[in-house]
Amino acid sequence: MKLTTAEEEIMQILWELGEGTVRDVLEKYESKNPAYNTVSTLIKILEKKNYVSHKTYSNTHVFFPLIQKEEYAKNHLSKFVKEYFDNSFPAMASFFAKNNNISVEEFEEILEKIKKEI
Repeated sequence: MKLTTAEEEIMQILWELGEGTVRDVLEKYESKNPAYNTVSTLIKILEKKNYVSHKTYSNTHVFFPLIQKEEYAKNHLSKFVKEYFDNSFPAMASFFAKNNNISVEEFEEILEKIKKEI
């Protein structure tokens, strides 16, 4: 399930923290300072989407991600490649090489990293 930009921002913070309260998330927020209730509502939406869960200590909820950042990135990137590049990673790489002025050295570095992973 695709997340909104605001939901992704909260997930990025929770992945960084590992776990945290709404106040912890607010402290790490980089964009305009949202209201406590806004962040709380977004976290509840993430819970309904099964991206986040919580533990309760007295009256405090501590939230934590249910999905790992790498898993989300993999699914999100795969969908992106499928929708925009006809499911072709070479087409995506070519697009970014053309539009980001990647040097031959940078391209070779990318290839070496790919070879190590495979």
